[in-house]
Amino acid sequence: MRLVGTTVGGRYKVTSLLGEGGMGAVYLVEHILMRKRMALKVLNAELSKNREMVARFEREAMAAAHLEHPNVVAATDLGFTDDGALFLVLEFIDGKSLRDVLGFGPLSAARVIHIARQIASALQRAHSVGIVHRDLKPENVMIMNRDGDPDFVKVLDFGLAKIRLEALVDDISQRSETLTKYGTIFGTPAYMAPEQAAGGEVDGRTDLYALGAVMYELLTGWVPFDADDPSVILRQQILAPVPPMAQKAPSVKVPAALEAMVMKLLEKNPDNRHKDARQLLDALADLAAAEGLRYEPSTPIGRLNIPNSGIGIRDLDSRPTVMGDKDYPAQAGTGESMAQIEFVESNKSATPPKGTAGVGAVKGADSGKAGQSADAHRAAGVAATVPAMSSASGEAAAAVSTPAGQKVQQSVARLTALAKPRWLALLAFVRSKLPEKHRGISQAALGTAVAACILLPLFFVLGLAMSGDEEGEAPVIGMVGFATDADMQKAVEKGPEALLKLRNKYPNDSRTHRALVKAYGKNGELGSALQAIGPLLQADPAAAYDEQVLRIVADAALQPQTSELALQMLEHQLGEYGVDTLIDLADRTTMEPYRGRLGQILAKENVRRIASPDGQMALDLRSATTCEAKRGLIGKAGKQGGRRTLETLMKLQSPSGCGPGGQTDCWPCLRRNNPLQAAINEIKQRGL
Repeated sequence: MRLVGTTVGGRYKVTSLLGEGGMGAVYLVEHILMRKRMALKVLNAELSKNREMVARFEREAMAAAHLEHPNVVAATDLGFTDDGALFLVLEFIDGKSLRDVLGFGPLSAARVIHIARQIASALQRAHSVGIVHRDLKPENVMIMNRDGDPDFVKVLDFGLAKIRLEALVDDISQRSETLTKYGTIFGTPAYMAPEQAAGGEVDGRTDLYALGAVMYELLTGWVPFDADDPSVILRQQILAPVPPMAQKAPSVKVPAALEAMVMKLLEKNPDNRHKDARQLLDALADLAAAEGLRYEPSTPIGRLNIPNSGIGIRDLDSRPTVMGDKDYPAQAGTGESMAQIEFVESNKSATPPKGTAGVGAVKGADSGKAGQSADAHRAAGVAATVPAMSSASGEAAAAVSTPAGQKVQQSVARLTALAKPRWLALLAFVRSKLPEKHRGISQAALGTAVAACILLPLFFVLGLAMSGDEEGEAPVIGMVGFATDADMQKAVEKGPEALLKLRNKYPNDSRTHRALVKAYGKNGELGSALQAIGPLLQADPAAAYDEQVLRIVADAALQPQTSELALQMLEHQLGEYGVDTLIDLADRTTMEPYRGRLGQILAKENVRRIASPDGQMALDLRSATTCEAKRGLIGKAGKQGGRRTLETLMKLQSPSGCGPGGQTDCWPCLRRNNPLQAAINEIKQRGL
C-alpha cells in the first residue's frame, strides 16, 4: 500500500493496490492528464537491482510495445519510481483470468474454439515480429467483456518471452542476438513443450504446444501431465504419451475432430504440429464450420461433478514456474540432468481482493497475496439453485373444477393447438402474395383482413374441432398445399434430408423452407443453408426479418468457404435487415480479409439506399473519417437515430483505440462539451 495516494513518474496517480507478491505489486493508477485508468506493475526495490529481473521487465515492455494487437495487453511506459524501483505501465483489463474461468469446470467445445482462435491470432502477431511467449497458460490469458463478446481474450505477461532482436532493432550490430540463452529453461512445466522442457531451441511451435495444453485443460478440466514434482512433469512432457481426454475426464464429451486437433498441437516433434499460428487459425475455422460449433456464451459444467482419473482436486494455481537464472531470488529445487534449473512458485490468484475487477497486469506480478476467487468460483460452480414455484390462484382453480368447466378448457386447448400454426402459415402465404410495397403490413392488420375474408370457413373449422369425441384426439385437418403438423414434426426429427423432401412436396409452405434452413444451420452446413434461403425468400419475403435466418447468414459471412455468397446475400437479398447485419459484422470483426471486405460493401451507394434511415445514419457516422466530421453528425444522430445509431454512438465513447498500443483517443473532439452523451441520452429517452 506504500504507493497508494502518490504520483509515480510525474503522471500516474496511484489509486489502489490490486495485488502483490514476492516480486512486487500491481496498482490501479490514473494518468493525471488523460484521465485514463491503467495498471502499474512495480518490481520491488531489491529485485530492481537484479539484472535478470530488470531484463524480464524490459523484455515484457519491448514485446508488448511491438505487438499492437487487440488480443494482447498493451504496455505504454517503463521507468523508475523515486526510490529506484522499476515500474511498467500496462493496459488495465477489467475481467478475469482463464484460471478463474476454469474454477467453474470445463468449457464447451464451441467456447474453447472461440477463445483459442483469439489466442492463436495474438500468437500469430507475436511470432511475425520474432517474439515467442514461452509461458502461455491460463493465468496469462484474461477474459473480458468487449463489444458484446463476454469472452474477449487478452494475452499478457511477455516477461519470459524470447525476442529476436533483428525483428525489433535497426542496428545491424545487434542482429542474431536474443534476450535469452540456449540451454536455459523458462516457463511453467504443465504447459511446456518437450523442446522447451529439455532446454532446447524454441520457436512459434513451442507456443502452439502450450496452447494445445491450455485447450486440453479447458475441454477436460485437467492438464495433460500433472504431478507434485515439477521435474516429473518435465520428464513426462519429453517422454510420456499424452493421455486421451476420456482418461482424464470420462464424463466430458469432446468432439473427436477437436480432440485430434489438440493432440496434433501436443505432438512431441515440433515438425508434426501445425507449422504456424496462421495454419492453426485456418484449421480452427474449418473445424468450427464442419462440426457446427458456433460460439454461444454458456455456463460450464460444475467441476466437482466431473469424475477424473483418480487424482484429487488440486489447487491448480499453485503449479510451479521454471526460471533459468541462478540469481533469481526464490526457493530452489533439484532438477533433472537435462539442464540446470530452479523452481519458483507461480502466481497464486490474479483476482483483486474484496471483489475488485481483475486486471491483466496482476498475473505477471506473482500476486501470491491477491484474493481467493478460485475457491469461490469452484464453490459457485456446483451450487444448486431451486426455482420457486407459484401456485395457481383459488379463483382459477375453481373455474375448472366442475366437469363442464374442464370440458370447455380441454376443447379450447385442442382448438388453440390446432388453429394457431395453420393460421400463422396462412398469414405467411397471404403476405407472400401481396405487392412488395405492402408486405411490411403488421401481423395484426394482416390477420384482421384475412379473418374478415374467411370468417365463415373458419367457423366451420372451429365447429369440427369442438365436436370431436371428448376422449379422442382432435381431428387432423390440413390445408391444401401445406404440410400437416405431424409431417413437420417427423421431418424436423429426421433432419435436413427429410425436410428437403417435405419442402419439395410443399414448395408454397414457408414453414418447410424455414425449418430446412434452420436445420442446415444447426448442423453447421452453412453452404446448404445459404442455398435454401433463396427459395425461402421467394416463398416468404418476411423471412428477411427472421433473426435466426440472419444469424445463419452472418455466421456464413465469416467462414472462408461461404463468405462471398453470404455477403452478396446480405447486400442484395435481405433488404435493410441485411445492411444492419453488415454493419454489425463490421463493428465486431477484426480479422482480415473479412473486415476489409465489409468496409468495401458498406461504402457502396446502393447499400446506403437499401438501408433504413437508422442504418443510413450509422453508415454516415462510420464514413466520417475526421473527428470534426463525426461531431457535425452527432446532433442529427441524436434527433433521428434509432437502435443501430445508438450502438454506433456508444462505441465512440471509448477514449482509446488509436496510436501506439491503442492508448490514444481516436475522437477527442467528441469530449468537448460532451455532445456525444447528449445524443445518446436523446435516443434512449425515445425508448429505442
